[in-house]
Amino acid sequence: AIYLDQGYAICVNILEKHLLQKAQAVLQSETYKDNKSLLQEIAQSRYKATPLYTLISESGPDHDKQFVMQVEIGDTSYAKGEGKSKQTAQEDAAKNTLEMITKT
Repeated sequence: AIYLDQGYAICVNILEKHLLQKAQAVLQSETYKDNKSLLQEIAQSRYKATPLYTLISESGPDHDKQFVMQVEIGDTSYAKGEGKSKQTAQEDAAKNTLEMITKT
């Protein structure tokens, strides 16, 4: 709408002023990364291994499943996580593992 109303130069100016500065701040802070991504970076850096997510349990009816996943890095088992999908349980397990390993 800005492009059509004000033209290309004004549109570029607004994008540079408002969007690019915020995008650079987000990229520098790395707040766009989810827990699984952060854990993978730390695990590969510290332990030279990629996290493995193992299904521990699956319960509940088909329309309301509950999953429990556990993180393993190398030969060590770390935290578990729960969620209504395997992905959510993996994210929770990654978050819990990050809390464990960043305290040490």
